[in-house]
Amino acid sequence: MSPAASRVLHRLSATESVTARVIAADLMLARSTVAKALTVLESAGHAVRVRAGHTTGPDTWRRTNTPPPVSTGTAPAVPDTGSRQRLGRGELRAMVAACFAEHPGRAYTPGDIARILDRSAGAVANAIQRLVAQELLTPAGIRPRRYRANPDA
Repeated sequence: MSPAASRVLHRLSATESVTARVIAADLMLARSTVAKALTVLESAGHAVRVRAGHTTGPDTWRRTNTPPPVSTGTAPAVPDTGSRQRLGRGELRAMVAACFAEHPGRAYTPGDIARILDRSAGAVANAIQRLVAQELLTPAGIRPRRYRANPDA
C-alpha cells in the first residue's frame, strides 16, 4: 500500500463518511492522488463508495470493517506479465543467433526475428548489430535491412 493510500485509509477511519475532495483538503494531497488511493482501497476491500446519484452531490467514502493487512516484511509479489520473462544479459543475442543458425542461407529483417521470438524489434535490432560487429552475421540487403548468418563464421 502506498503512503498516500495509508494516509487516506487513516483519514477514512476518523469519520463515518467523507468526500474525496474533503480528504484531499485535509491531507493536503491532490484530488487525483486521493481518487487513485480510494480506488486501490476499494479494490482491496478497505473502503466503500456510497454513490450519491447524478444530481444529489458528490459520492462519499467510508471505511469497511475489514482489518488492515498485516505486513510480512517481504516485498509485494510482482504481477504476472504473461509467459514472457525478462531475459538475462546476452540471452536475446543468443536467441537471435540461434534463429539465424537454424536457416543459414535465409535473410531476415529485425522485425522478422522479433516476431519469431516475440520480442521488441528494437532490442532485436540492437542484438543483430552486436552480432554483425562480432562478424557472426552479414548484411544481406539495405531496404529493408536484412541480415544472414556469416558462412565464414
